[in-house]
Amino acid sequence: MSTPIDDAVITSADIILRGAGMFGPNPKVMVTVEGSDEEYELFEYYEDEISFSSSDFPGKTIAQGRHLKFDRYKEYLQS
Repeated sequence: MSTPIDDAVITSADIILRGAGMFGPNPKVMVTVEGSDEEYELFEYYEDEISFSSSDFPGKTIAQGRHLKFDRYKEYLQS
């Protein structure tokens, strides 16, 4: 599976909650971008520290979507 370029615009997102307890797989954000029907994994995260909604991503670029994870972790660590 290829990865879209950083300036590709996200058209939709799904949050895949695969929770199997504290040591199970982490949730991941799956996105589609303009011009493609293929779903791409944007990132995984620790749901006990930060959270996302599928409405957080449409209209953002891949780079902006990834940066959102950084921003949320930064806020979490500063709280």
